[in-house]
Amino acid sequence: MKRLQANGAAGVPLKQVEMLPGGGGSHVLLPADGWVSGGWVGDADTLSQEAAGLEARGDRCAQLAFAAARDLPPGRYQVSERLLAPLPELKPYRPELLVAYSRRPR
Repeated sequence: MKRLQANGAAGVPLKQVEMLPGGGGSHVLLPADGWVSGGWVGDADTLSQEAAGLEARGDRCAQLAFAAARDLPPGRYQVSERLLAPLPELKPYRPELLVAYSRRPR
């Protein structure tokens, strides 16, 4: 992920959840090559998705997160992803790439 600025693009550190024995997890930086071997249950803000027309109230959706960036300043960002091996098990679910804000506690 990169933050686009007038003088060029700057890398943004991404984190993933590393599962811990006995439950729970901790956020760790992605390796330099960006390789992610798994994901965790996502917590995208469904209200902003509804407002943007991406989701309707009552839709049955599941989110799987692979990476996260925390406390980003407002601006323009560029994200790229590459799926090395398509998973046939996901085909019936019509998977989509979602870049979203995390749900914030009230």
